[in-house]
Amino acid sequence: MKQQVLQYNSLPKQVSRKDFNRYINPHLKKRYKGPKPKLSFYKIFNYILFVLHTGIQWNQLRTRRNELHWSNVYKWHHRWSQDGSYAALFSASVRHLKETDQLDVSVLHGDGSNTVVKKGGDDLGYSGHKHQKGEKELTIVENHGFVIGPICVKPVNRNDSIILPETLTELVTFTQPLDIQLVGSSLTLDSGFDSIENKNVIKAAGLKPVIYPNRRNTRTPIVIARKFRWFDRELYKERYKVERTFGWQDTYRRLVVSFDRKKAIRTGWRNLAYAMVNFRVTFNTT
Repeated sequence: MKQQVLQYNSLPKQVSRKDFNRYINPHLKKRYKGPKPKLSFYKIFNYILFVLHTGIQWNQLRTRRNELHWSNVYKWHHRWSQDGSYAALFSASVRHLKETDQLDVSVLHGDGSNTVVKKGGDDLGYSGHKHQKGEKELTIVENHGFVIGPICVKPVNRNDSIILPETLTELVTFTQPLDIQLVGSSLTLDSGFDSIENKNVIKAAGLKPVIYPNRRNTRTPIVIARKFRWFDRELYKERYKVERTFGWQDTYRRLVVSFDRKKAIRTGWRNLAYAMVNFRVTFNTT
């Protein structure tokens, strides 16, 4: 299975009916009252994936032969974002990786990324450095680039180091019921996380911190050498895999620029996108 992880990197932009019925449909909650939808949930889900991939606004969505109005597709996305369907789908994707032996948790990689929110909304911030309004997430991936932890989202003006403790707590809480053992694993982070407090938080979670030393305007060769004395350079070279995951994330343009005002809807997009990232090998081999 590990060779397949390295071979198939294309992300699902449309799922087959077989994959939908087996891996996705069981986790999407259906309503038991009211009229039935005019289209199957398989088609509705693929229209949602189209919006996720292209990043278009909802009123620009055109269904085939006008078989369904865009507002009806949005209603189901809104429902699945808020009732926990997408969160359950993401959890199922991680469980599937565990059951099919596709995970390599010996080394974990973490990094933050920003999403620009065009129309404003709740729980947002303004970044004076990047001159943009939006939100920031800290994502933890395993050594193949699969996302294995719940997404911790904060306003974009919050520092990455502030998000780390909450992210690790949610990661441990999320992986324990799935029987994913993280104790003893290494966690690589960039120099922005280099602090004694962050290292203690990582060690308290049972992980080994591998953080690129922050020189902090240090120019003395002896002091610089001390900072890099116990730094594992070879292990840190594997950190490109989290950047590769963010490259996959950019394929889903809705995560780059968002037009949704509600945080629950934006979080729903993330859960859906990362579930597709985790299912990419399975969907490409079935």
